[in-house]
Formats: sequence, C-alpha cells, structure tokens
Amino acid sequence: MPRTALFVYVTLAVTFLSYARFCYLVINDITEYLGIACFTVRKKDRSGEWVGAAEVNGGKNQ
Repeated sequence: MPRTALFVYVTLAVTFLSYARFCYLVINDITEYLGIACFTVRKKDRSGEWVGAAEVNGGKNQ
C-alpha cells in the first residue's frame, strides 16, 4: 500500500473518531441540560428526580 493511501485512511479514521466524539459530547450536553435520558437508562425516584436505574431498584441488576 502506498504511503499516500495509508495517510488518507489514517486521516479518515482520525477524522471519523473526532467527529463521533464531538457528536457524543454535544448530544450528552444537550440531554444533560434538558434533563432527559439519551445514552443512559434512568428512572424517577420517589421525589421525582431523575437518577440511575440501579439506584431506584436498590442496586440490583435485572
């Protein structure tokens, strides 16, 4: 494989990973600000606050 092709593929991989990380961070910030669950499974506790599902279930894995 010529060096030019290798450079293009490595650059493509780095660019894709950078863009995927950027998208993840933006979506995570927006959902955190809005208080909705996108990448996590959350439930409301007795007071109505969003918490991790394991905290509501008493730490049990189901």
